[in-house]
Amino acid sequence: MEGPGRRTSRRAEPLDLYLVEKLLREHFGQPRHGNKSNPLDELVYILLSLQTTQVNCQRSYRALRTAFPRWSLLARASRAQIRKPINFAGLGKQRAGKLAAIARRIERDKGGVSLSGLNKLSSDQAESYLTSLPGVGKKTARCILMYSLGRSVFPLDTHCARILKRLGFYVPDGSLRKCEDRIQERIPPEIRYSLHVTMISLGREICMSKRPMCHICPLLSICLTGQSISDSQVPQLARRGAEQ
Repeated sequence: MEGPGRRTSRRAEPLDLYLVEKLLREHFGQPRHGNKSNPLDELVYILLSLQTTQVNCQRSYRALRTAFPRWSLLARASRAQIRKPINFAGLGKQRAGKLAAIARRIERDKGGVSLSGLNKLSSDQAESYLTSLPGVGKKTARCILMYSLGRSVFPLDTHCARILKRLGFYVPDGSLRKCEDRIQERIPPEIRYSLHVTMISLGREICMSKRPMCHICPLLSICLTGQSISDSQVPQLARRGAEQ
């Protein structure tokens, strides 16, 4: 567990990512987390998901879709009009500005507000175009490539980075944006999708940044960090049970 007074354990042997994927898949299955098969839907969904809960993201996506049944309407809408249905999720002003700017940019580039032509591009070409859009980074672009276009990429989000680091996989300190290419290269292409979606589930439900529940983690047998935390959790759980 990262933080004051505790360091992530270093592994003596290479981490078996195939084993990690197998254990997580057996525990969580293959969740999609509400992600969309249409690339423009997915772009909107990911932008709404940043720095908020999944519940708020899905609620704001439905509210925005109701207000704008066609995404082309975003290109003609004011920031205030876009902000109104999504404001409850926080960062409404920033999200509204990005959505409007992206819709106008795509319309200018493609002659309409659609990303349907991305499937004709290579993964590198599609990623290059997506990251040229206002406010779109590699993580967002790779989510679109993975969920909507079925490409073998690995979006590195905070859950994935935290879990990899706790497992002893080298993840440099600092901005994830500086190491996402190197991390992706080290993840075998055939397990990138499964590893990403199951790590999202693990990070949300068990391996949280604070107070991870290591004693019920499906990776406990191979996670030295989790084993050290779990050893300290068991007496605490026993005391709580005795007090109830």
